[in-house]
Amino acid sequence: IRVTDFTFDGGLFFEHKMKDKERITNKKQVKANPDVKKKKRTIRRAFSFGLVGALNNDVKAYRDNFIYTYRSNALAEYLEDTISYNADQEGKLSMPMSYGFGAALTYDKFRIGAQIRMQDWSTYTEEFNGSKVTDLLGESYTGSFGIEYTPQTEVFNQSNSMFDLATYKLGFRYSQTPLQINNTSLTEIGMSFGLAIPIQRLSPASMLNFGVELGERGTTDMNLIKERFVSARIGLTIVPGRFDNWFWK
Repeated sequence: IRVTDFTFDGGLFFEHKMKDKERITNKKQVKANPDVKKKKRTIRRAFSFGLVGALNNDVKAYRDNFIYTYRSNALAEYLEDTISYNADQEGKLSMPMSYGFGAALTYDKFRIGAQIRMQDWSTYTEEFNGSKVTDLLGESYTGSFGIEYTPQTEVFNQSNSMFDLATYKLGFRYSQTPLQINNTSLTEIGMSFGLAIPIQRLSPASMLNFGVELGERGTTDMNLIKERFVSARIGLTIVPGRFDNWFWK
C-alpha cells in the first residue's frame, strides 16, 4: 500500500517564565572576608505545557494486489502460478483520531519533562474497490519521561569547553502498540541516551545531536516472540545566529 495525501496535526503550547533567581557562588569567601566582591549566577526557571491532536481523516492510497500459488522446501519458496494481479488500485485509509499532552519544568541547568500520546486503532479501516476491511488493531499509547542537564549555560565564556556547553539527555518510554496477536497486546519499552553539542558560539541553539536507544518489544506469552533492539540516531539543528544579518527583518 502506498499513501499519497496530506494530514494535519494541531497543537497548543504555553510557557510561563518565572522570575530568575540569583545565587552567590562564593559565599564562603564573602563570609570570611566581607571585602571580597560577590559573584552571582542567574538561575533560570520556567514551566511549559502543550497539547497536540489530529481528527479522524481519510487519506488516499494505492494498492498492488498479488495472489499466487507456490511450493516450498526448507531452503526457499517457489512461485508456481499467478491467480490474480491488480496494480495501482485506488482507495482510502481511514485514520483514527489521536491526541496527547505533555509538560516540562526548567530549573537552572536541569530540564525535566513528560508526555503521553494516545490513538484508538480499532476504528482503522481500508477501502479498495468498494470493499471495506478492518484489522485486528486496538488502542495504543506511548508515555515518555526525560531529563536534560547542561553543565554551563554561559555560551560566550571562552573558558567553557564544547562539552561544558553540551546538553546531556536521558529518557524512558513505554508503549502499547496497536498490534494484537492471539488476543494479546504487544508492548514496547525503551531507554535512551543523548548528547547535543553546540556547533558555534554565536548561535548556541544550533546543535549536533547524537542518540542511542536500548529497548525490547513483544512478549513470550501465548507462544509469541520478544525481541531486543539497539538503535542509533544522529541529527543536525541549524538556527540563525544573532549576528546573521539575513535573519533580521
